[in-house]
Amino acid sequence: MVRMQFPNGWLQDPEVTIYGTEDGLPGGVTQMVETDSTLFFYAREGIYRFVSEARPAFRRDTTLLAPGHEGHDELLALVVDRFGRVWTVFPMHIDIAHPLPNGGYRFETPLLLRYPNWGAPVQVYVDEAGIVWLGNRDRLIRYDPSLTFPEHLFSPEPPPVLIRRVASGDHILFGGAFVGPDGLLQALQPEGQMMVLPYAFNDLQFEFALPSFIRAEDNRYQYRLVGKEEWSDWTTVTQRLYPNLWEGVYRFQVRARNAWGMTTPTTTLVVRILPPWYRTWWAYTLYLITLVTIVVLTWRHYVAQQRAIQMYIATMLGDRIEAMRSRINMLTRLLREANAAKETILSTTTHELRTPLSAILGFASVIKEETDNPLHKEFLEHIEESGHRLLATINDILDLARLRSGSMVVRRVPVEVTETVQKVYKLLEPLARKKGLDFRMELPPEPLRVFGDPSAVERVLTNLVGNAIKFTPEGEVVISVTAAEKQVRIAVRDTGVGISEEFLPHIFDEFRQESSRADREFEGSGLGLAIASRLVKLMEGEIEVVTEKGKGSTFTVVLPRAPERGTTSGRLPHREVSEM
Repeated sequence: MVRMQFPNGWLQDPEVTIYGTEDGLPGGVTQMVETDSTLFFYAREGIYRFVSEARPAFRRDTTLLAPGHEGHDELLALVVDRFGRVWTVFPMHIDIAHPLPNGGYRFETPLLLRYPNWGAPVQVYVDEAGIVWLGNRDRLIRYDPSLTFPEHLFSPEPPPVLIRRVASGDHILFGGAFVGPDGLLQALQPEGQMMVLPYAFNDLQFEFALPSFIRAEDNRYQYRLVGKEEWSDWTTVTQRLYPNLWEGVYRFQVRARNAWGMTTPTTTLVVRILPPWYRTWWAYTLYLITLVTIVVLTWRHYVAQQRAIQMYIATMLGDRIEAMRSRINMLTRLLREANAAKETILSTTTHELRTPLSAILGFASVIKEETDNPLHKEFLEHIEESGHRLLATINDILDLARLRSGSMVVRRVPVEVTETVQKVYKLLEPLARKKGLDFRMELPPEPLRVFGDPSAVERVLTNLVGNAIKFTPEGEVVISVTAAEKQVRIAVRDTGVGISEEFLPHIFDEFRQESSRADREFEGSGLGLAIASRLVKLMEGEIEVVTEKGKGSTFTVVLPRAPERGTTSGRLPHREVSEM
């Protein structure tokens, strides 16, 4: 320590005196403080006062030390505040010396300031409001002596636990405070706010503390990570490590119990750990693209191999396949030509037969009218009957050829189906009466119309009713008409011989009859039902059959229903349909 005196004024050289351990000072760092015009010198070893010029010049002074605290702990700081109070800071406690009016001091040792392991150096500052700030390089403590002691004993609940730090390895992620909406530091996160961390910081260590400093060694803590563990046992441990956490949102909760057994509210810190790059949505998108690329490349490789195999097969077997293809094309062409020739011959033959046959029937009719010989008339009637049957067969063959070649055009216009049924009935009623059959109609009271070709509808009904009369030796033949919302059903029911179940699949085939022997009972070419079926399909209808051998048959033609007269739909122009 150096003392400088200026006996001859400030402009003259001072007198310098150096004091050391031989003068009673300790060997460490010594600092100086003044109180009541008295200088005190303090070091870790204690407080000293300058007493005389003689050696030793310094002597220990215990007037500023609380009784019983002399020499127990090393002195870290000695501060005199603006109120004249002397603060002596020791590692395990702090003493406050209040000056008395008559001299001397009243000592106070606040329990709240019992902090161990302060370390050095320690700074003490007392502001104008009497608030004391104590700190060193590791911590800063604010002490308000005006608060009621102890403060938390008069509160409804103790203060909450403070989460002081969240770290991952050497990285400090949360230092106990964050900047709030008002721009000020806040100790805890508000409800709903969370820390967002990359996956590299998935080893989290939480440090926490309870700001209850009386008997702090009796504080106990419980903690948990919601969804990962339950509440821990009460412990003095103030940190918890959670290694290798998966991505997701975690809630770390901690609560404490102070020395009086009071439990604090639960403090919660929400942490969200982001997934690593290889588990993000864009990484999965990349995986998908890679998978699709692999599949596409594999498929292309497979297709290339298949093409190579096909080229090999084509190279090895090309000539043989081409020869077989050429022969198949030739056979197909020959079959088409033969079928066309058959249709041409059939059409030409029927045309050539119809002309002389019409002449024969005409001459037979004229001769029958002019002759008076009964025998000749009988012969002529046989000629007319056979000729008309042959002409009907020729007409059927010609119509079938036209249907098969697609040259027959069918119109699709509204047709009065009740009038057509009555017309067919009048045409075939003599034939039914000749066989003694009960031939009748069952028609609805109101007229009905269907979409179809008038001549085609009449031809279909003539074929069906003619077959019913021909294959009914006795009993009845009934034509009935019923209507639905979109369809009209025309049924021809008879009590004839019926059709066997074995022949039913071939009933609409051309030139097919159930009895095809030379001694068959019923004559016919087997074309009536085939022509009727094709005509119904051209009119976009259906033909149904229900039969039982020996009990009769019912053929039903189903055609689209047309609107009644006077409606807009009933005046639409017709369209033509041909079989291709």
